[in-house]
Amino acid sequence: MKKYYILVVILFFIVVGEVIFIFMNSNKKIETENSYINNIKEIEDREINKYLSYVPSYFPLDFSGYFQDTNVNDVGQDVLIAMALSRGMVNYEEDLCQVEECGYYLDNSIEIQYLYEDSEEPVYGLYYFTMDYINNLLDEMYHIRLSNLEESTSWDNIYAGADGTFALQNGYFLMSSSGIGESWYHVGFVSDWIEEDNELIIYEVGAYRDTYTQTLNDYHNGYKIALDAYDVTLDTKILKENQSSFTHYKHVFKKSDSGYFWYSTEAI
Repeated sequence: MKKYYILVVILFFIVVGEVIFIFMNSNKKIETENSYINNIKEIEDREINKYLSYVPSYFPLDFSGYFQDTNVNDVGQDVLIAMALSRGMVNYEEDLCQVEECGYYLDNSIEIQYLYEDSEEPVYGLYYFTMDYINNLLDEMYHIRLSNLEESTSWDNIYAGADGTFALQNGYFLMSSSGIGESWYHVGFVSDWIEEDNELIIYEVGAYRDTYTQTLNDYHNGYKIALDAYDVTLDTKILKENQSSFTHYKHVFKKSDSGYFWYSTEAI
């Protein structure tokens, strides 16, 4: 009888041990799966935000695709170039391009011709991008490429982009001046997105912050809300809390070999 009880006790501990082992491994599997799902979600969000940044909106040129329904064929070439140059600056700051493609003048000093003829010393482009690099960005963002673009021989034919102006000379876009500020900044959040029939459709609620009036403004209906002048981190939160008063947008992106390019934006 004593041997019987000892056998029962041993079997009991074996069963309990197996249950604990299965439970712990099950939890590890769930944690791994959740971690995988979260990573995928993070990648998706990052991609969605990248594509959303392609929507043409460059306030120094008094243009935004949020003001009226538009598509890639309606946007002026100067705005698309400005968007590509601005994207180039972001890529440079995030180390996403090579010195052969883009950089700071200390990496590769390139003198600006014509514009500073009265200067006693050579003036170099503060930042530079090759024409090929900007063309590749335009192809990625809008599925277009530039050709026969006029070179900058005076201040009358320079190009806006990022926080400055650029001169196109000898195959390079050279930042010829800086300090273009914006008093309006886009504020938005994605409400939904779907992929279907080689298209990516992103739904967004959008507005802009006016730093002069410190208000959050709708692009279409004139609605506005006062903002904290010192805490821009609250802008999106306020937009979400009042989203029923702001315009909702549908952005359409079409598929290409490199991903999706912006095609159209409309208020819904």
